[in-house]
Amino acid sequence: MKTILIQGINANVGASTIASAITYQLSELGKTAVLIDANTNQQANSVSLLLGVSPEKQNTGWINDLTKNSSNLSTLSGCFYKYENNSFCIPLGSIDALDREYLPELADNLLALLFKQKNIDYLIIDAGERNNHLAAHLSSSSDIIFTVVEADGNCVQRLNSIQPAYNEFFIINKLNSYSQASLDIQSLLLNSKLKQSFIKTAIPFDESVVSSYMNLMPFNRFLKISSASLQLEKIIMELFIMCRDIDMIKDQN
Repeated sequence: MKTILIQGINANVGASTIASAITYQLSELGKTAVLIDANTNQQANSVSLLLGVSPEKQNTGWINDLTKNSSNLSTLSGCFYKYENNSFCIPLGSIDALDREYLPELADNLLALLFKQKNIDYLIIDAGERNNHLAAHLSSSSDIIFTVVEADGNCVQRLNSIQPAYNEFFIINKLNSYSQASLDIQSLLLNSKLKQSFIKTAIPFDESVVSSYMNLMPFNRFLKISSASLQLEKIIMELFIMCRDIDMIKDQN
């Protein structure tokens, strides 16, 4: 089982969208993928919503169930939703009445339960904004970290102060190929001190792509990108290679 954490350099850069699309794309390739909503920014669109879990069901998630009982996986039976093929979603739940200092402990309990399941190939974690309290904690348990950025000035400014982890890689999202400014910023990012940490594939923002796949992908009406796009397939291939390389590094150590 591989654990992939997806976070945004800022809020609202599309990390939840990409997490949803990658989960679905992995299931299309015959992998069993479980998407965990760990985005504590309740103002953002959650992966649960993107995957079609009703708002009523989102109010009860892994936080609520594990607060009551953390002993076995049956604890999560009320919030473990199968979406399509071999893709599943576990909503965050309501955190209004919970002391957020307990979130890392509950997240560790969740991962411990899921790691016992031999039939899961990938855990995808939507962690919200980079290095929030829970995302920083979950990063230490993740095999690969994808940090989503946009080709704009705000992201460039944030990246200048970042020292990425050895297993952290950056994805450029919503690239406007018709905007010279957007392309210039992409070039600046790819030639920055972090250039080795950027994956080769950028995700364009193209409404025509969404329209063309609207009838093919069940949850495309929620997505700004298409999980059937060539770019997503390329990202998955890069992900497979990264996982192999990380395994080799671990074996050497």
